[in-house]
Amino acid sequence: MNENPFSKIRFSEAKNNIAKLKDVLKSGHLDEFINITESEALMIHSLMLSSSPYFILMKPNTLEVIQEF
Repeated sequence: MNENPFSKIRFSEAKNNIAKLKDVLKSGHLDEFINITESEALMIHSLMLSSSPYFILMKPNTLEVIQEF
């Protein structure tokens, strides 16, 4: 994935989100925690899918489970 043209931007965004998550965990804002972690999961999957070779970690029912929350 390091060769993916989007990787530098993605890794930078992940670092920013780690800082945000630290603050969110201290404050206890569950909704914000959920938003950040869901966004992280979707972004890392998009990076994996746009890599060569691509990676797929989602299973058939993954999105169904996410939608329940």
